[in-house]
Amino acid sequence: NKDKFESLIKENSFFEHAKIFDNYYGTSKKSVNKLHEENYDVVFDIDWQGTKQLSNYKELNLIKIFILPPDKKELKKRLINRNQDNNQTVE
Repeated sequence: NKDKFESLIKENSFFEHAKIFDNYYGTSKKSVNKLHEENYDVVFDIDWQGTKQLSNYKELNLIKIFILPPDKKELKKRLINRNQDNNQTVE
């Protein structure tokens, strides 16, 4: 819940976190560290802002891959189809 998530943020329990459309998202340090201890590689599926936060942790040894739409026309089409932004934001 919101209070628990905010408490975990204060406890520095996430490698990265964000609040998007009144929902919290984050990458748990505990979960990632457990996977590393078991010799697993971890794939993060996050936006550029989350990647920026993760980049502060050199021990993660990140390899960054950004997937972009082929052109601005396709980007605009995807934003419109997502139906989350007003016209001004899309433009």
